[in-house]
Amino acid sequence: MHYELVGENKGLIAEIEKRYGTTELVTLEYTLKLQSFLKQTLDFEATVWWLNCIPNFLYTPILSFERGRNQQGLFIYQAYISFDENTYGTHILSQSMFSGDFVPEVSVETVLISKKEIDVLTIYNSYNVPFFLRSKSRKYHSIVVGYIYSRKNDRNTPISENSSMQQIELLWKKRLGLLSPPLEQIISRMRNKSEWQELGDIYYNIFNPDFKIKEEWDQEEYKDYKREYYSYNQYNESTNYINLYILCWETVLKEFQVVILDSGRYKTPAPTWGFIHDPTRYSESLYAYKYIS
Repeated sequence: MHYELVGENKGLIAEIEKRYGTTELVTLEYTLKLQSFLKQTLDFEATVWWLNCIPNFLYTPILSFERGRNQQGLFIYQAYISFDENTYGTHILSQSMFSGDFVPEVSVETVLISKKEIDVLTIYNSYNVPFFLRSKSRKYHSIVVGYIYSRKNDRNTPISENSSMQQIELLWKKRLGLLSPPLEQIISRMRNKSEWQELGDIYYNIFNPDFKIKEEWDQEEYKDYKREYYSYNQYNESTNYINLYILCWETVLKEFQVVILDSGRYKTPAPTWGFIHDPTRYSESLYAYKYIS
């Protein structure tokens, strides 16, 4: 048998024989070829995700314990590659092609329990669900492209099946914000100014007209209001107050007092009063302050 790499590593053979007294040339040749192969894999320009050409080999080990000698065991040695993101300098999820380019956010933390290391994988909550692949590598040959996998209680979706229609519907509703309370949906939609249309003293959401923001002038309520200190910080000290209501199906979900400053040039929710109470006599306040929530 021709040992290609063994002949190139005579120094290594001498060191092995010095330490252990003998060398198994077949095993050494296999190990050296495997080492060379894996080095070429890591040096390859693109990340290699799937290898199916690492052979197994059989060997009879030198057994020094009684049970092993009695069994005359024959062992199968199977080499494998353990993926290490630091080695490749890339993130395995970022190499997976998800539909919409939304990638799940995950983290791995190693914790020590009873002197044993346990890797804890955390998958963070996201409103970009459902996640599903638009293409895959051969490594994930069992996963079906376009299928939505989910977990309900203690049951996972079988890898060859899609989630139920009810679960898929709930996932899409979560992405669209339809599972949140109406007030949270309205606040979320406020981030997109173009969704709101003005009609008189009402702003309504063009995609859900039941979501409304209403301004109401109440001169009688505020006729005796005095100007606050911040009114005098403006170019024009003229100040007015109005009420602002957030409504859904004509039900008031939240109410604000709005202050109009600089003769109508600036409008903002009025600062809220707060008090620092005497810890021994709670009914008495030591300080009063205002803050903007």
